[in-house]
Amino acid sequence: MRKEKICIIGQVRNTDPNVTSKRLAQCGIDPRTNLRHQTIRIYTDGACLNNRKTNTKCGSGIWIAPNDPRNQAIRVPGNKQSNQIGELVAVIKATQALPIFSPIEIHSDSEYVIEGLTLHLTNWEDNGWIAVQNALLFKKAAYLLRCRTATTHFKWVKGHSGDHGNEESDKLAKEGASKATPDKLDLQIPAEFNIQGTKLSVMTQALAYKGIQQSKTEKAPPIMPTLLQGIRDAILHFNGQCETDATIWKSFTKPILRTCVQQFLYKSMPQALMVGDV
Repeated sequence: MRKEKICIIGQVRNTDPNVTSKRLAQCGIDPRTNLRHQTIRIYTDGACLNNRKTNTKCGSGIWIAPNDPRNQAIRVPGNKQSNQIGELVAVIKATQALPIFSPIEIHSDSEYVIEGLTLHLTNWEDNGWIAVQNALLFKKAAYLLRCRTATTHFKWVKGHSGDHGNEESDKLAKEGASKATPDKLDLQIPAEFNIQGTKLSVMTQALAYKGIQQSKTEKAPPIMPTLLQGIRDAILHFNGQCETDATIWKSFTKPILRTCVQQFLYKSMPQALMVGDV
C-alpha cells in the first residue's frame, strides 16, 4: 500500500492506517479560517452638539478595535438631530457594516435604544407605532437585525465610566458630529417588513385617538412663524443662543412661570388674546 502524506500548515501527517502513532492526533488550524463564527464585540455611541438649538448637529460612533477599518465616525443627516438619534443611527450603521452570519455583541450606554429594540419592539409594532418617537429609525434597526442569520446580543455599559470601547466610540461620535458634510443614511424598508396599522386585539379608544392626532397635520395661524421668529431674535440678542420652535414652546411650561403667565403666553401666541397695537 502506498503511503500518502498530507501537509497542513507546515505539519506532516502520516495517513498509513497500518501505522499507529504514540502521539495524539493533532492538526494545525489557521485561526483565520473560523473568524466568521467568532462573536464580534462592537461599541456604539451618539453625540449631539448644540442640542435643541437651530444649529444642532449629531453624530454616531462605531468602534471595534484599534485601527480597525470598520471603525466609523458618522455625521447624521436630516432635520431631526438629537443624541438619541445618534445612538440609533450608530446601531443601524454597525449592523450594516458586519456580515449577517457573524454573531455580534453591541455595547451601548443607551438604555433608550436597547430597551426599544428588546423590551418594547413587539408592543410598538402591535400598536402600529403610534406615538413612538424616532419610529422610522427603530423600524430600520429592527429590519436589519431580523435579516441576520447569527445571534445579536445587546449589553448596556455605563457611559463615561472608563470603559475603553465606550470612550473610543464616544470620541468617534463627537468627531462625526463635527464633520462639515452629513453622511448618507438609507432608511428604506421592504414592504413585507414595514408593518402598518394597529392590531384589533390591542386597540383602545385612547390609542385610536392618539393615532388620529398623529395623522393630522397641525395648521398654525399664518402669523405664528413671525411671532416665533421675533422671540428667537430676542433670545439671540440677549444670550447668543438660537433656539428652536420646540424649545421656545417648551419654555412656556417652566415652573418658574406662574400658571396665569403660562396661559397668557399660550393664548397670545395664536392671537387668541388681543396684544399690542389695535
